[in-house]
Amino acid sequence: MLRIQVHLRRHQFLKELDPEIHADCELIQWSNGSKYCSSDVESLITFRESPQCGLEVRVRGPKNFEKECFFFLEEILSVVDQVNRIYIGMFTCKLILFTTGHA
Repeated sequence: MLRIQVHLRRHQFLKELDPEIHADCELIQWSNGSKYCSSDVESLITFRESPQCGLEVRVRGPKNFEKECFFFLEEILSVVDQVNRIYIGMFTCKLILFTTGHA
């Protein structure tokens, strides 16, 4: 989890420097997780050690922000994928998507 947190910190720093994005970012980290907010969208990234090890990423935002939530999730998963490519075999990825019941 520490390596992912380092890369999230780097991602936030680069996002804040980019003049085209102008994102209001906030990143709070603790031993087994991170809360990463960008504008009105926020994510919670947690690492579970038992009974099954796993990384859980949850993204949420206001109504009508489905597209922004999806792209923010994609950004975070690309950071996780980057870490997995650098440290080959660090973990196996399994993606499960849940959504609220919007029709």
